[in-house]
Amino acid sequence: EQEIFKDEPLTIVFSDKGWIRAIRGWEVDTATLTFKTGDVFKASCKVHKYDLLYFFDTAGRVYSLSAHLLPSGRGHGEPLNLYLKVGEGAKICHMIAGDPNHWVMLASTDGYGFCCKFQDLTVKNKSGKACLNIPNEATILPPVVLGKELADWHVVCVSRLGNLLLFPATQIAQLARGKGTKLIALNASAKSIKNELLMLTAVAVSQSLIIQAGKRQYQLSHKDLARYTLSRGKRGAPLPRGLQGVTAILIL
Repeated sequence: EQEIFKDEPLTIVFSDKGWIRAIRGWEVDTATLTFKTGDVFKASCKVHKYDLLYFFDTAGRVYSLSAHLLPSGRGHGEPLNLYLKVGEGAKICHMIAGDPNHWVMLASTDGYGFCCKFQDLTVKNKSGKACLNIPNEATILPPVVLGKELADWHVVCVSRLGNLLLFPATQIAQLARGKGTKLIALNASAKSIKNELLMLTAVAVSQSLIIQAGKRQYQLSHKDLARYTLSRGKRGAPLPRGLQGVTAILIL
């Protein structure tokens, strides 16, 4: 007798300590969820029941898992390590989902990265596969999900010392794995601060940004962004004073 696959929307919730659960529906207010003592919310994804989820660990490996295999949203879920075999010393740190033909941008704090498609990230075995080469001292940044066409996007890089750089996403290397190409030049560090790629996101060609640094907010319109738009691998232009420690980038 044929089994009928009933598709349903799920919200996948991942906690800081690595617990995962699948909650029915997309109208989930993650702020109201409870977690085990000492644990907190880390990320969520809206998916369909048979979509693949992609997980990245601190060593730059990628893992994929179908949403329908995950525990239901009753209680706190289960440790993700029951489903994936993560290498010693590594920890799952990011979770994304998307269309197999859409682009994803991967990068580390050393300022290098590349684009690949979701389908390049699919892996059958539980122990994942090597994906992003991360130099010592660097860490993997949250992956940035782009659409179907790279030409619709600009990459936004912010360095720890407060430089902002925009460039067309078409300038990034397209690889299935590796270190990638230089996204932003990280000029010599200040006396006490190691300069690094602090934030990475992407903006559609006509959108504007709000840069947040603690309680300060600074809006950059589509026109304002022109002075920060250079080619890939440049240093970018300095943000106004007081915006050196960028804490968030909001896209309008």
